[in-house]
Amino acid sequence: MKQEETTYYVCWVRWQQADGFLLWQNPAEPAREAVWADEQRLVPLFKTPAGLAAFVQRQGYALVTEPPRPINLDAVAEWLKNGETRPPHESLAAWCLFDDVSAGVGEPFAGSHKTPLRNQVFDLLYADSGPWQQLPEVSWPPAAQTLLRNILTQGFELWQKHACWQA
Repeated sequence: MKQEETTYYVCWVRWQQADGFLLWQNPAEPAREAVWADEQRLVPLFKTPAGLAAFVQRQGYALVTEPPRPINLDAVAEWLKNGETRPPHESLAAWCLFDDVSAGVGEPFAGSHKTPLRNQVFDLLYADSGPWQQLPEVSWPPAAQTLLRNILTQGFELWQKHACWQA
């Protein structure tokens, strides 16, 4: 993928009670957006924006200067541990991040496999967390909750396998 055909952004995550910054790339068509991964399929996670900026400069990329919104993976991980039925609003952003990690490392993500129930779950997340947050509270059927938990659990497995903190 040619560097000049790709736009690079900072992706900010809250993980293990720490802020982490990684490189998100949006290539020109026909490729799809992804989280940047090295040749070993590791996603470098930097402790500071300056650390990520230095890495990006060494790679010869240019970052888009757009302030990132944090993705609170800790909130989603906590939801997976407890018995609450309503997922946190961060679940949609986590799902999308895991999908982009999947694209960057070349491993499948359960949330990418479209089925009627998967599509219903994604639509529920979008209605609950997307731009339509002003709608009445979304009702989560048990089958949808179970599938969401399975998808996010597999996403976290993918994340933990490939994301690695940088010094």
